[in-house]
Amino acid sequence: MDTALPKFLFVKVGRWLSLADRLYRWKLLFKKLNAIKEGSAIGLVADVTKFEQQKTAVEKAIRTFGQLDALIANAGVGYFGSIDTFDPKLWHETIDTNLTGVFYSVKACYEAL
Repeated sequence: MDTALPKFLFVKVGRWLSLADRLYRWKLLFKKLNAIKEGSAIGLVADVTKFEQQKTAVEKAIRTFGQLDALIANAGVGYFGSIDTFDPKLWHETIDTNLTGVFYSVKACYEAL
């Protein structure tokens, strides 16, 4: 994920920031943001294709910041190829991430929003 949107939300809008990803790739970004305002950004590890992980990430964000103001469900993958050679596993990963993942993200946040 590009860091432009998280930086904009943090610096221009002045909101606390929680980001979730399958891998914790945000260490440098959080170090920079927390240098500006200590304790204002956290990283959470969650796989969008796993509903329980989504719920846990939302709960931790709410425990940390007291509320949830917005959700940006932008996880996505894209694989391309011919139908005769396209791997069905990649098809399922695409559907699980791009469709089911968005559903799980919204469902995990719905009551808090």
